[in-house]
Amino acid sequence: MKRLWLAAALCVACGAAGAAPVLSCEEVDEVGEALTALGIALEDEGLEVGVGSDVEGDLADITLGLAQIAEAEGDPDLARASIGMAEAWDDMDQAAFTDALADAVAKLAVISASECE
Repeated sequence: MKRLWLAAALCVACGAAGAAPVLSCEEVDEVGEALTALGIALEDEGLEVGVGSDVEGDLADITLGLAQIAEAEGDPDLARASIGMAEAWDDMDQAAFTDALADAVAKLAVISASECE
């Protein structure tokens, strides 16, 4: 089950980043939902962040996907969230990773609320 959540988040994030220079409202919502599901999986399923974890490559790819979205959107808040996730992953700091992930989800919610009807 945990691989499913991660795969969903990765596919949405990377697909959205490559699809267009700016995310559609639907893509913003999909990425936010996928990242929320990832955060829940990290909490509920006891997934570990960091080098050598079972999901090491997946989390690194998701972090990169978010960085690509931030660059495509020109959004410094999303960029900071992806940097926070990357640094937390490097430090194997689960709490900091989930905090940065929550920041990304919150920013996507702001984008959705302010730019989508």
